[in-house]
Amino acid sequence: MVEIYNVLYKGVEVQVNPFCLAFLTEEEARSWIKSTCDVKSYSIKSCLGWNNEKTMDDYRVEDKDGNSYYFVIFKQKLI
Repeated sequence: MVEIYNVLYKGVEVQVNPFCLAFLTEEEARSWIKSTCDVKSYSIKSCLGWNNEKTMDDYRVEDKDGNSYYFVIFKQKLI
């Protein structure tokens, strides 16, 4: 069994092309989110924390104009 971490990116107020990327570790997924925030000058405003089933987490971020975006992490087990 292998666990993968899918990161979904989507905008709230601003229309963006949502996309999803897969990572082999949680650390890689979080590192990619943080480096993307640095490149796009997003500030991290909140983090949900893993839900009760420990399958989903997210980061709510904002750009310099106050527009919100989400990076949602979905953990999947592949058998």
